[in-house]
Amino acid sequence: MLQLYYLPGSPFARIARSLVLEMRLDCLQIEDQGYPPQQVAEINPAMQVPTLIDKERRLFGTRLIADYLFHLGTDLERSETPPLASAPLGGEDPWRDDQVLTALDALLSSLVTRSYLIWTKAAHQPGADIPLDMAARELKRSLSLLDWLEEEATAEGFLPGCLSLQDIWLIATLEWTEARIPIPWRARPCLEAIHARYYDRESLRATRPTPWQPDS
Repeated sequence: MLQLYYLPGSPFARIARSLVLEMRLDCLQIEDQGYPPQQVAEINPAMQVPTLIDKERRLFGTRLIADYLFHLGTDLERSETPPLASAPLGGEDPWRDDQVLTALDALLSSLVTRSYLIWTKAAHQPGADIPLDMAARELKRSLSLLDWLEEEATAEGFLPGCLSLQDIWLIATLEWTEARIPIPWRARPCLEAIHARYYDRESLRATRPTPWQPDS
C-alpha cells in the first residue's frame, strides 16, 4: 500500500492528497506531527512533506510525486465530471503545459517564502549587504506570475475538458494564501472562474486548509 506523509496545512502536500482522492488510489495518508515535520526527517533528506513511499521506493518533491501518481493511476476510471486529466501534460502543447506548472510552482514557493519571512520577522535590515526587501520582492513576483497565469488560463481551466494538475495546483495555492496571508489575487476572471468551478469538488473540499495565524 502507498503511504503519503502530509501536514494538514501544507499546500504542496494538498496537491498530492487531492490526486490520491481523485484517483481513488489505495493509499494510507499519514499526518506528520509538529512543525517542522518530524516523521519524514528520517526518510526524506529534504525533511518536507509530501513524502510518498511505495514499497522500497521513497519519493519527495510535489511535482515528482504528482507524476508518479498519474503513472499509477493511468488505467483508473475517472468518475467525476469533468474527469481528472489522464496526464499532467495533456494538452496539444506539452511545453506550454509544463511551463504553466513551473509558473505555478514558482508562485506557491514565492508565497510560502514571503509568509515565513513575515512570520519569522526576517525583515530587511538597514545597512544590509544587499539592499533588497525580500518579502516585498516575493509579493511582486507572485502578482506578476498571477497576471501571466491569467493570460494562459481559460474559465474552464488550463486543459480543455478536464480537471488538470495545473488547476489543482492553482486552487491549492490560492486557498492556502487565503487561509494564511491573503494577497490580491482576485479580479482575474479566469483564475476566479477556475476556483469557483472546482470549489465543491470532493477531493478539494476534503483537503481544504483551515484559517491559521501564528498566534492562533
